[in-house]
Amino acid sequence: MDIEVSKLKMLKASHMNALYDLQDKVMIDLPAMIKFNELLISNIEKDLKAYNERSIVLDDKGKPAFPSIELFGKVYTDKDEAGKALIEACKQAARADITRNVEVGSYQGFKLNIGYEPMNRVYVATLSGSASYKTELGGSESGNFTRLDNALNGMEDKLTAAKQQLERLQNQLEEAMAQLDTPFPHEQELQEKSQRLDELTKQLESAADDKPTSELAEIVDPYFIEVSSEEAAEKLKSSGITFEMKESEGHYIVKINRSDKDKVHDLLEQQKKIVL
Repeated sequence: MDIEVSKLKMLKASHMNALYDLQDKVMIDLPAMIKFNELLISNIEKDLKAYNERSIVLDDKGKPAFPSIELFGKVYTDKDEAGKALIEACKQAARADITRNVEVGSYQGFKLNIGYEPMNRVYVATLSGSASYKTELGGSESGNFTRLDNALNGMEDKLTAAKQQLERLQNQLEEAMAQLDTPFPHEQELQEKSQRLDELTKQLESAADDKPTSELAEIVDPYFIEVSSEEAAEKLKSSGITFEMKESEGHYIVKINRSDKDKVHDLLEQQKKIVL
């Protein structure tokens, strides 16, 4: 019964810990993540609106012309020259501080930061408006502007992903709140077995209290004494000393722990004086 109650208590402790974790999610984690995603959605929407409303210059063929880029205070309108300058800006940024992104200018109305990732051995560009959009840069001078444009054109997808994530988080919050009131499924069994265990424990304690000392303790280092007086034997029974006794032809053979030898001899001496 004790083992069964212990197992049920462990199950309940695990259940309560799960509820505490769930409470943290409901009160702290999920609300913070929801707030972050709501802010992210708002910021992407601002950036997307500004990006869509930007002025687009067309070339002689009626296609969007290179929009220019500003690097370290200088504006480049020629795409080839700008491509070389961008690669040089990557090198300068890495030399300036390889451990973080360095602001090098702006592109398409977004602040441009460049950093270097030693583990992957690549330069990473971050375009920042109200939100941030990252992309890796390569060795192609003209190809890097395609990468930057793709990062900005990916705002729609990023906005969709953020909205889907927000919906998932809101659903998780609703589900977690509903589970907060989930009771321990074995509570009744635990209460009944705990009560039964208490009853059994009290019965065992009561039975132990009723047993004489000689039945409770153990003789681990035997020592034998012959007792000829029945009164002495009775005296020994009431002394609280652990013993075993056998009667043989009016004599009593007593087995005790050697550590109680002096106590028993003193007791027997006192009994002799009383008889005399």
